[in-house]
Parts: sequence; structure tokens; C-alpha cells
Amino acid sequence: DPEQHPLIVDTLPGNVLWLPRPWWQLFLVILTALGLAGLVLWLLWWLLFKPPVLPQIVGFEAQDSRYAEANGDFARVNWTIANAHRIESLRLVGYSPEGEMLSAPLTYTLDQGNLPQALIPFCLQEHRTLSCTNVRTNASRPGTYRFDLTVTPRRRPPPTPITATSSQVVIEPRPIVLPEIQEFLASRLTY
Repeated sequence: DPEQHPLIVDTLPGNVLWLPRPWWQLFLVILTALGLAGLVLWLLWWLLFKPPVLPQIVGFEAQDSRYAEANGDFARVNWTIANAHRIESLRLVGYSPEGEMLSAPLTYTLDQGNLPQALIPFCLQEHRTLSCTNVRTNASRPGTYRFDLTVTPRRRPPPTPITATSSQVVIEPRPIVLPEIQEFLASRLTY
């Protein structure tokens, strides 16, 4: 301004008065901040550090408690497993009551959750549950058996396998047929 005119002051003098707030409003703000921090920590744990859900054997039993060798029967078992998408392999073994292995182990490997061809006729997989009925074992010789089903979860490092034991199954031997004399005669009456 070359003429040096006085400038109009465009600010007015004033005071700012900050009224106090009730303490509970500050308490709500602190609680909200702590809740959000807890939620963020829980989500991080859930996404990064939570251990995967392991499969569980819900049910495992023999199809029948008695079989007969004379009929050519093999012992058969049923099982139901939850969280089946986490299974790497299944192992089925028959033992005597004393713990001696009587039937060779049957091992089924589930590649990326797909059932092996040997189990497809017996098993039904719905959602995350695997239900198998009437699965044939290797047990056909006479004796008393109990079966162990071992589930190996898919995870690195491999966790400990999950095992279930069935009730006892008896395969009855063929009945022993003793020879019986039907008729005993001489070929002639006089010699």
C-alpha cells in the first residue's frame, strides 16, 4: 500500500472456552481403542499362528462281531472321521487280544483329499466328514481280532497319528466233521 492507509483488522478478540466432559465419555473412547487393538491382535493370531484343525475319529466299529470261515467271510469295519480334508493316510491293522499282528496292514493314501480307488465303493465324503461302511479287512483266518485305525494328519512336521480301536471280532473256524460209519458188512456170508 503506497499511500499507507490503515488496514481493517479482520480478527476479533475472543476467548475459547473448553467445557469439561464427563469422565465416562473418555472411558468409552479408551475401551473402544482397546477393543480394536484386541481385535487386530486376534485376527493376526487367527490368520498366522492358529494351528490347523486336526482330523478326529468320530466312530470306529466292526460291522459284525462274528464271522464264519466256512462262508469265506472277511471281517468288515465302519468308520466316521471329521475334518477329513486334513487326512494324509489311513492305516487299518488287525491284532489278537494279546497284541500280536494277525492281519497285514492296509494303508490308504488320500492325495489332496481324494479317496483312493479301493475305498470309493465303501465311502461317502460329505463336506468335511468321511463315512465308510462295510470296508473289507485282511482278516479271514479263524481267531479273535481287534482292529486299529490310524489316521495320519496332513501337516509339516507330521503330528502324532490319531488311533482308534474296535471291539473284538471273532472268526469261527470251519466245523470239524468227524467220519461216521454208515454201514459195516462182510462181502460174503461164508468163505
